[in-house]
Amino acid sequence: MLRQRPLRVVHAFHGPEVSAAAAPLAVPAPEHGYRDLARQILAEAMERAEAAAPDTPVDGEVVDGRAAAVLLADAREAALVVVADRGIGGFTGLLLGSVAGHLAAHAPCPVLVSRGSSDPARPVLVGIDGSPTGDAAAGFAFETAALRGADVWALHAATAADSDEVVGAALRGCRARWPAIVVRADRVVDEPRRALLAASLEAQLLVVGTRGRGGILGLLLGSVSQAVLHHAQCPVAVVPTARG
Repeated sequence: MLRQRPLRVVHAFHGPEVSAAAAPLAVPAPEHGYRDLARQILAEAMERAEAAAPDTPVDGEVVDGRAAAVLLADAREAALVVVADRGIGGFTGLLLGSVAGHLAAHAPCPVLVSRGSSDPARPVLVGIDGSPTGDAAAGFAFETAALRGADVWALHAATAADSDEVVGAALRGCRARWPAIVVRADRVVDEPRRALLAASLEAQLLVVGTRGRGGILGLLLGSVSQAVLHHAQCPVAVVPTARG
């Protein structure tokens, strides 16, 4: 709705695994019944989307395949992918489902993982570290804040004293592009994961890059991004360096 883009709702169908959703419903007959249930789940999701944003074009599809692979394929043509932190087929006790984690690590577009609570009166929080993914995250945070009419809270946390120029350089282009947005910029000497998780209590959305400048080469998703996906108290958006 806010981004003026059509919405595509996808339900990945992989045989009997869908049956986990059928607890409150009559158990369907094998295969054909599972597919009918998948279509019902999709239809209900589309109805909720259309009710929430009646002016937004909505289409949907039941796609054969496992959820992570199906959604990752669709992400190649998407501006944003939105998923829950855990699906119905996940293992009880896990804080983050495998589908959300896989998409956050591999999707070519930003991935928003719905978790915690989101108060629209709170700012959009973005983790700043001076890395290319951190810069991309800042751009996404400002863009989202502009669409939502929210402030931006830029937080740079490091375990040693760092230069204010890290924050200034990361925000310079965003401030110029969105001059009307109110920006709170903080620099704290703290472990980044701990600082961002504490701040997430006061944010409507937490935005991070896939990997920070201190990450281990070869990892697609950094430790800070993984930590906030598992433990943040608000929804989390993970932004790759290259955005469509």
